[in-house]
Amino acid sequence: MKTLHKLLEDIEQRRQALKQRSADAVSKFKEKSTASASATNTRRDELVAKAKEASAAAIERKKQQDAERQAARAEAEAKRQEREDISAEIAASREEDQEDNEERMQDREKKRMAKEKKRAQVKKTLDKANK
Repeated sequence: MKTLHKLLEDIEQRRQALKQRSADAVSKFKEKSTASASATNTRRDELVAKAKEASAAAIERKKQQDAERQAARAEAEAKRQEREDISAEIAASREEDQEDNEERMQDREKKRMAKEKKRAQVKKTLDKANK
């Protein structure tokens, strides 16, 4: 049989081994939880960075779309203005042509009236001469 002293030493060794295993388990748990927290923080930082990049890209796309819409509006306005200018030119040209036609018709009418008046005078003169 073991002596009491040996038995106590054996118990003491087992206690120390148990303490060591417990300390190892605690340190292993701490390492694991630290690694897990570190991985979580890293993942969160990556997600935050990704979200910021996506937000910046969305803002940039919005700005670009707004600029494109503004350019399209400006182009449409320029085309509309050009059409209005052309329409105004056409209307002015028509009016000018109409005025020219009226002048020509008035000139013709004056010439016709002058010829008619001359004929009437010639006829009157001939009628006087024949009487």
